[in-house]
Amino acid sequence: MQPVRPRRFACRALADEAAFQAIRAGVSIWLRVRIASIRQASVRRTIEFLPLHRSNFPDTTLYPNPHNDVPGIGSASGAHVNVVVAALTFQRSEALEELLEGLAALVIPEHCTVTFLIVDNDVDETARAIVEKWRFRIPGIAYAVEPRLGIPVARNHALDHARGQRADVLCFIDDDESPDRLWLIELVDCWRATGAELIGGPVRIAAPSPAVTSWQKFINTSLAARARAKEHDAARDARRGRCRTIVTNNFLCDLAFTARNNLRFDESLLVTGGSDTEFFRRAMATGCRAAWCPTAIVHERISGDRLSLRYQFRRGLNQSLTHFHLKHRQVTATLAVTTVVTAAVRAVLGLALLAVPIYGLRSLVTAVRSLGWAAGRVAALRGARSTLYAHAASEVSARDGEETGDQSTGRMQNF
Repeated sequence: MQPVRPRRFACRALADEAAFQAIRAGVSIWLRVRIASIRQASVRRTIEFLPLHRSNFPDTTLYPNPHNDVPGIGSASGAHVNVVVAALTFQRSEALEELLEGLAALVIPEHCTVTFLIVDNDVDETARAIVEKWRFRIPGIAYAVEPRLGIPVARNHALDHARGQRADVLCFIDDDESPDRLWLIELVDCWRATGAELIGGPVRIAAPSPAVTSWQKFINTSLAARARAKEHDAARDARRGRCRTIVTNNFLCDLAFTARNNLRFDESLLVTGGSDTEFFRRAMATGCRAAWCPTAIVHERISGDRLSLRYQFRRGLNQSLTHFHLKHRQVTATLAVTTVVTAAVRAVLGLALLAVPIYGLRSLVTAVRSLGWAAGRVAALRGARSTLYAHAASEVSARDGEETGDQSTGRMQNF
C-alpha cells in the first residue's frame, strides 16, 4: 500500500498553485479594469467642465470666508476694469518668445484696460531686446528690471507696479507658459461673477521640443497625464466646495484686497520656492474668497533639462522641504515620529507604483515625485532647506561685486 502523506502533500501543492493562479488572474483583471477606467476618465475630462457663466459659479465653486463681507469691484460686472498681466523671467529667451506670442494673441475682455509687464530678474537685462521686438504687437508693454535676487522679490515688484498703475487686478503667468486666447476673458469673467479675491486655473503640459530624446518625450507624456489628473481633481474639489492652493502659474488677485490686508510675497523664501503658496495661506487666513476657474487654461512647455527622473525626484524633494517648513515651525518628538512613518509609507507606495503602474502613464512621474517627497520629509527633520532655485542665486551673486550703482530699486521702461 502506498503512503497517504505524499498524496496529501501533492493535493495541497496543486491547491496552492491553483490559488496562486486565481489570485494572479484576479489582480491582472483588476489592473486592466483600473487602467481602462483611467483612460475613460481622461476622455470625460474634456467635456466635464461647464462653459463659464455667472450661473456656473454657485457657492460650491467659490470658497467664501464668513469674516470677509467687503464687496469687491468684481461684483459690478459692468464696471471698467484695469488689469495688469505680469510674468517674471530669468535668462529664458526662447520660452519668453513663446509667451509673448501667446500674450499678443489674447482676446481682451470687454470694459477692460489691459497692460502687460515683464519683470526681468537679471541685471544683465537679457530679456530687454526680446520685449522690445514685440512692442509693436503688444502696445504699451512694460519692461522692468528687478536686480535684487529672488522670485518673491520679482513678484513684489510686479505687485508694486500694478498698484502704482491703480490696477484693479493683477494676473500672473509663468515665462515658460502660453495662454489660451480666451484665458484672460475667463479669469476676468470669473472674478466679476464670483467677487473672489484669488482665482486659479489649470495648467496643461504642452508637447516638448522636437530636439528632446524619446525618453524625455515619455517623461513629458507622464507629466501631461499627471497634470490632467490634477486638473480633474481640482475641478471636482471646486464643485464640492474644497479649496486647493492657488499659485502664480495661473493666477488672478484682487489688488484692493491685497492692499487692505497688506499682503506681499515673503522675500525670505528667495531660493526655496513656495512664496506663492505662503501668500495664498496668509490670504485665506485674512478672509480671502478663492475660486477655481476650469476654463482659464494655460499651457506649459517643459524644457529638456527638466525632463529627467533626477530632476523630478529633486523637485519632489525640494517641494516637500518647503511644504514642511511652511507648515511646521518647530519639530517635536511626536512630529518627528509621524513624519518618519508617513515618509516610509510614501516611499513604499512610490516603489510599489513603479512596479505596478496602476495610474497608467502618470505612474512614473507620480512614483518618482513620491520618493522625492519622502526623502524631503526625512531631510527636513535634519534641518535641510530647499535649494530649488539656488543656481540662479549663485549666478547673480557671482556678479554682485562687479555691479555698480544703486540696485535697491528696479528700473522700468514702457514701450
